[in-house]
Amino acid sequence: MAYVLFEERLVDLGELAPHVQGVDELADALRDFTPEAASPSCDVPADVIRELARELAAAPTAAVYGRIGSCTVPHGTLASWLVDVLNILTGNLDRPGGALFPLSATDKAPRPAGPGRGFALGRWHSRVSGHPEAKGELPLSALAEEIDTATGEGSPVRALIAVATNPVLSAPDGDRLDKALGSLDFMVSVDPYLNETSRHAHVVLPPPPPSQAPHFDFAFNAFAVHNQVRYTRAAVPWNPAGWRRPRSSHGSCSPPRACTAPPPTPWTPWSSTRHWARPSRTRTRPCTAATRANSPPCSPGTAAPSGGST
Repeated sequence: MAYVLFEERLVDLGELAPHVQGVDELADALRDFTPEAASPSCDVPADVIRELARELAAAPTAAVYGRIGSCTVPHGTLASWLVDVLNILTGNLDRPGGALFPLSATDKAPRPAGPGRGFALGRWHSRVSGHPEAKGELPLSALAEEIDTATGEGSPVRALIAVATNPVLSAPDGDRLDKALGSLDFMVSVDPYLNETSRHAHVVLPPPPPSQAPHFDFAFNAFAVHNQVRYTRAAVPWNPAGWRRPRSSHGSCSPPRACTAPPPTPWTPWSSTRHWARPSRTRTRPCTAATRANSPPCSPGTAAPSGGST
């Protein structure tokens, strides 16, 4: 689409012109990315790509918006940048009807004043492959090798806390990570579901049902395209029996306290949909907040299947 904007002389920076550099260099970089060349990769016909570019340029107001979908690909940074490029080339960045910078009720994390990205990269590196850290984090693709590789400096990861995540399905080389998680000395999962990842946990701490918890989005409103704020009250009163609030779950595994791992037991796969849609008809016993990973999720007033331990 950006190629078409240049090819058909549809670029119009508008009020952005004084603030934009490198437009000619961008045109040169796009020279080989014709709609015909891109079509086989994105499975969109070349004539549709051209028409989309023309409609975007001709619209009195328009916005191109990408989020998780444009990030979780091999070239996510480039794809996300090109979303902004399309808005800039059509004069639709930071103007009414276009893509705006939101003013959320809660600000993003504070950062030092002055130019630059405001944070350092590569202050340390992963033990096995030497991946540079970014804002104190390492790529998820390095987790399996950090667990199952004993060679090199330092010690492999032997314990893990997983919060609302299923990297066995979402991380690269999930099969390797699946095996690596099974070798951990201790694992805690804070999750309402028994999934491919939490099944390895020695302790599962399910959070309260959404109906019993209020909700306010601190993060995503700061990246939205509209100014908005919404606080949702809990639909039903808080019932502390059998549940812990997330911060209590996290605190219970922090010094001076410790989570205690029960003996490992076999895991039987369950359907997450079946957990919630149909009650268990097996012999039952009371459910507690820390449910062993071989049991399906349960809630206060219900019971855990007899095959699980608590």
